[in-house]
Amino acid sequence: MGRGMKTGGSMTGGKIAKLATGLPLWSLALAGWALALIGVAICDHYSGASNGGSTPFGFSWWVVFFDLFVLLCVMLYLVELGAGYGLSQVAVVALLAVVEVLKMLETEKWNNYRKQPDVTGRNRKGAQVAFSGWLIASIAEGLLIITLGTATHAGRNHDDKHHDHYPVTSANTASARPVGTTGTATQGTTGSSMV
Repeated sequence: MGRGMKTGGSMTGGKIAKLATGLPLWSLALAGWALALIGVAICDHYSGASNGGSTPFGFSWWVVFFDLFVLLCVMLYLVELGAGYGLSQVAVVALLAVVEVLKMLETEKWNNYRKQPDVTGRNRKGAQVAFSGWLIASIAEGLLIITLGTATHAGRNHDDKHHDHYPVTSANTASARPVGTTGTATQGTTGSSMV
C-alpha cells in the first residue's frame, strides 16, 4: 500500500507502548508550552513593548509558535499511529530535536533573566513562569525524543516497506527482474521465470 494509506488496523505492543508513553509526555510538554506562552506574554507586556516599543522577546515568541507547530505534528503522529497510519518517525523526531535545542537556549535565557536585579514585580513573576514552562517542556520533549526515537514500527519489516513502494503483481512480474538481464519473462502456472 502507498504512503498515507492504512497499513494495518491492529494495535501491536510497540504501538500501544508508544501511545501509553507518548500521550502523557505530550500533555506535559503542552502544559510547559502554555506556561512558557503565559510567561513570555507577561514579560512582553510589562517590558514596555505594549506601549509601542519593540519587544526584547522576539526570538522567544518565534520559539513559542514553532514549538506549538512541533507539538501539533507530534500529536498528529501519535493519533495516526493509533489509527494504523505510517507517518515518518524520523521527521517527527528531527523536529523534536530542533525545538529541543531552541528550548534549552530559552530555558537558559529565562533563568538568567529572572535572576537580574532590575527585573522586579510582575516582570519577575512572568520570567519565573516562562522559565518553569521552558524547563518542563524541555524535559518532556527530551523524553519524547527518547520514547519515539527508539521505538520501531511494530509489525513492519523490510519486505513490507519494499512492497509498499514496489508492489509485485502478476501484471508487472516481468518488469520486476533485475536491470541488465536479458531474456523474456513467461508466465506459468507456478509463477514467472526467466527464459
